[in-house]
Amino acid sequence: MCAQHTQDAQPCACLDGLKDPLDAGVRLRRLALLQLLAEGELTPGIQASEYAQRRERLCRALPPGSVVVLQAANPQYMAGIIPYPYRQDPDFFYLTGINQIAVAVIQTDPSPQGGTQHRYTLFVEPPNSEKARWEGERLDLEAAKTVFGAHEAYYTTQLRRRLLDALIHAPLVLHPTSSLAHSKDVAWALSEALLAPSGPSPTTPSPPSPASTSPAPAPEKGMGGGHSADAPPSAVAGAAGRQPISAVPLTAALHAMRVRKSAAEVRLMRASADASAQALRKCMAMTRPGVWERSLGVTFEYECKMKGASRLSFPPIVASGVDACTIHYLRMDKVLREGSLVLMDAGCELHGYCSDVTRTWPVNGRFSPPQRDVYEAVLDTHARCIEACKPGTSSIRSLHQLSVRLTCEALKDLRLVPQGISIEAVEARHLNTFYWHSVGHLLGLDTHDSASMGFDKPLQPGQCLTIEPGLYIPDHEPHFGALRGVGVRIEDDVVVTEQGCEVLSAAAPVAIGELEEQLRK
Repeated sequence: MCAQHTQDAQPCACLDGLKDPLDAGVRLRRLALLQLLAEGELTPGIQASEYAQRRERLCRALPPGSVVVLQAANPQYMAGIIPYPYRQDPDFFYLTGINQIAVAVIQTDPSPQGGTQHRYTLFVEPPNSEKARWEGERLDLEAAKTVFGAHEAYYTTQLRRRLLDALIHAPLVLHPTSSLAHSKDVAWALSEALLAPSGPSPTTPSPPSPASTSPAPAPEKGMGGGHSADAPPSAVAGAAGRQPISAVPLTAALHAMRVRKSAAEVRLMRASADASAQALRKCMAMTRPGVWERSLGVTFEYECKMKGASRLSFPPIVASGVDACTIHYLRMDKVLREGSLVLMDAGCELHGYCSDVTRTWPVNGRFSPPQRDVYEAVLDTHARCIEACKPGTSSIRSLHQLSVRLTCEALKDLRLVPQGISIEAVEARHLNTFYWHSVGHLLGLDTHDSASMGFDKPLQPGQCLTIEPGLYIPDHEPHFGALRGVGVRIEDDVVVTEQGCEVLSAAAPVAIGELEEQLRK
């Protein structure tokens, strides 16, 4: 919405393009939505122009005439017709900014002049007044074009014909692989295009029938054009005796784009991490013996949502006592006890961007000497990994190897392993008893973002990741003495900069003195 109209109750020129006959209530609801956005933004913090630039950047990397097919996530249901809160497919959101059901088709110009151009088409659900009474107004054709920047917009009733028309002569088709983003019409069009030698008539496609040689793939088979995950399109088409078009999953191309965040994305990542860090401070302040683990979990969620988060990034881990040695402890069904530690691993999703922060602190407000020894060992590893996180010279793999070496040294210093053996022997024989997860992962629109990028590529400015060493001492070995059952993990979200990295979640106390001071509040 235009900045000068943020306090104006009357629709401004921002809504002039909405020509469909909406009643005043619908227009005011749209106005209220736009009031959440700064001028030029499509989603909070991201300009509409940035979404368009992402689509253009993807198309520049593709051969002329290629087609990209993107599908929104389907609603998921907890029981019967009771839905879970809707979460958009991150690839679809990254290129469209849309948080509703739709299908996007992006076509590169087959004969570009003066740089690659693309056509962006959106398919939206047709009007349904009865559904609107229950669920509210949906994205319409005019908004698809005037708000979300589509060059063309159609109802999904036209999807089969128009998508097949686009696919049939494309040299390359990139399609989604998410099991949560699934459209029978997209599946049918991909299947027909993959199996056709020169394509059926693009204007009069026949729907699949039980006798068809190219049925729409079942939902559990994904969107691979009717072939299984183990059989490439060429194998299926070869069996039918026809020449296929080239179809590849979209994942790798988009992960390579998503892995480096724009300045606007970094601002959102910083806000998401700060919301989580501030929520952890609140949880620390309410910690005392007798408080339920679940109370910390719901306090974290409340504080994050009060700061604008739409949901948590994942179910929070609130693990006290020996349960801190269980990496993904989700029960939250115990009472905090005097003399124990509590490990809290939680994060929120703010305008689509995820945070993931972990702190460990004493329930009674002060570390015991054995707890302090373990905590300081993990804190030293954490600090040295952050110091080593630099562009071009480090990777998640190298940071993990550093954490392994430092943890092995700590195990010797804490006398948790036989004395006199080498660091290499500690790693080979003992490390997995005390530390068995990676030191970090990429972070962004997903908690484990751009997973196909792996751990070995050098880090680059704009990449966001977690750094989370830990040390978990089993409770069942008597010879570990006072250290038995102590579990510590410290996790921060960082963004790689030109010189090193910035800790995005620095508002959560990590030094022992800062922690104990926060616990006294």
